[in-house]
Amino acid sequence: MSAADNERIVRAYLDAFNARDWTAHAALLAEDAVMEVPGTGERYRGRDAVSASERAWTDAFEDARIDLDHLAGGGGVVVAEYTGTGTHTGPLPGPDGEIAPTGRPGTLRLCDVFTIRDGRIVAVREYYDTMALLAELGLVGAAA
Repeated sequence: MSAADNERIVRAYLDAFNARDWTAHAALLAEDAVMEVPGTGERYRGRDAVSASERAWTDAFEDARIDLDHLAGGGGVVVAEYTGTGTHTGPLPGPDGEIAPTGRPGTLRLCDVFTIRDGRIVAVREYYDTMALLAELGLVGAAA
């Protein structure tokens, strides 16, 4: 597949998140897809687990929206920088347990690295500043 084809797949994945179209979202993932979040140590294996990890964000931030800032790809890899916004209205799963709703709005800058093979996303590595998110939610002191 071409770089443009792979970029279309990533755009469709992000659009499905905003539309809460979890069927379309999961269909873009390979059955054995893996998602890693290096900043938290979380790892999800399989299409259903990866899609469920994304749905957890919309459960915690019912009005969550992501806006694409930059997209670049080549050689089966696509990098997406985007900004997520939303209000923390539901429990947010974390590596050390659930974070209770704070009712606070938040903005989070993210960068995902997608590996695509045969028209499906096979791996996602998601990077974001965990401390900045916790500070916005009022759970830790403001970042220096």
